[in-house]
Amino acid sequence: MIRLRQPPALKAEMTLSLRPIHLVMITVVLALTGPMPFAVAKGAPADGKALGADFLIANVCLDSKGRTLVGVSPIDGDPRCVSQRDLKVGEPLPYHTRQAGDDGDIAKGSDSFPINSSTLGFLAVHIYDYAGYLPGATFGAYDPANPIGGGTIASISNRSLSFIATQLGPQPLQYFVGDGCSPNRPINASALQDAWELAPIDQLASLRLPQDLTGGRAIAGGVISAPSRMVSSAQPFCPAQLPEGTTRWSVQPVTYRARYKAGPRQGQHVVLWTLIAEHFGRDPSHMGDALSIERAYFTRELGWTRWEAWKSAAAVRNNPRVEAATEKVMARDNCALPVSAAASAAFATPTAPRDGSGAPRTDMTLSGCVESTDIVPPRGPYGDAPPVGPGTWLGSLQALGASSPLGVPLR
Repeated sequence: MIRLRQPPALKAEMTLSLRPIHLVMITVVLALTGPMPFAVAKGAPADGKALGADFLIANVCLDSKGRTLVGVSPIDGDPRCVSQRDLKVGEPLPYHTRQAGDDGDIAKGSDSFPINSSTLGFLAVHIYDYAGYLPGATFGAYDPANPIGGGTIASISNRSLSFIATQLGPQPLQYFVGDGCSPNRPINASALQDAWELAPIDQLASLRLPQDLTGGRAIAGGVISAPSRMVSSAQPFCPAQLPEGTTRWSVQPVTYRARYKAGPRQGQHVVLWTLIAEHFGRDPSHMGDALSIERAYFTRELGWTRWEAWKSAAAVRNNPRVEAATEKVMARDNCALPVSAAASAAFATPTAPRDGSGAPRTDMTLSGCVESTDIVPPRGPYGDAPPVGPGTWLGSLQALGASSPLGVPLR
């Protein structure tokens, strides 16, 4: 059974691991006129599922006649964008999101779009897209030799939003399995639900997001735990035992590095309602001593928007790889967030994950991050086809065959 816990306090505030997370952030104080209205796409899941889907996939901008604006994103401030809706399955991507801030010679991006699965229905895909890491590497083309390419797939059940699969570089696809997994039996679709949980559906169902983002405080949140484990697709069988995993989640305004390109807030940093999910692979009693915690940020406008890896001093100490990554993060200084929406705002590292009493953990260091809030236009005049065919990461998953619990083909 899933267990819900409320944290003592909620305050505003890829590629090392894929497991843990906790919650907190720098305080955001600003004045806004409020976000544009959102239209729920016809046929979208109801109540909590609809809001969950909105956080998982990107939105498109619509003009006054309901037409998609190509090359315009919901965070540009473009006055022609009078409303938004979720990106539809198979719809061309009208823009792409790229890494905000300098990361040397490597260009990073992550588009968030929906697909249909024959076994799980609606799924949200978050691509890890890179250019420049290997000779000839370009956005949109998946090369298994690229150690930092791949992506993550999320689903929506009656219980939760959750990650169900991920792949990084040449490693086999990894499934996240939960209490629907029957010991020593082949992994099926139900085994993938509610493992690496992001947020509970019932609490999202009752959530109403205010138009005023002033104050930066969380309006919802809690701690959830459930049995979960990562299993390789090379040996797709349910383990005999499932340890407990924990997620601290919240919904709150976050100020991002992106800036409005037009409109009355031109030049100011973009502030968005954000679902934050921090996950680690142990039960909630280990909030104060988990070695690794991952924090994921999802926005209704862009879908998967930001990711952070946090490591404890014990995990960093005497680990040259983690030490080097942490030093790189500190040196490039592109993981910091604006402390306000003001164009001249200073930047600060987000608050570290909190322990069980709600106090930030002083032993944790930010060791990795990606923020995809830099908007670039598509290559095609009508948008770019979603990357699901040959030569793409999703295309490579078709090789798993009809027995895949993901439900091949994915499109």
